[in-house]
Amino acid sequence: MLVSTPDLIIVLDSETGEPVTTEALRFGHRVSVLGAAGRPALALPEAIELVGPRYFGYDHDPVRVWDTPLRPGGAL
Repeated sequence: MLVSTPDLIIVLDSETGEPVTTEALRFGHRVSVLGAAGRPALALPEAIELVGPRYFGYDHDPVRVWDTPLRPGGAL
């Protein structure tokens, strides 16, 4: 699954379910990553300028959760 801002990218510890911040993430840390749709207002062009991938230095357009096809079995 590929998801980017402005949608939410949520990283959880696979054993405890506790959130893992980017500062705490380390090689070998077992995590589960979830994507959740952001607020509809964040999809407006003027919002994308402030919260989209290009704002953070990535050279691609937003990839939204609802644009990601489901795999067989319903998993993303």
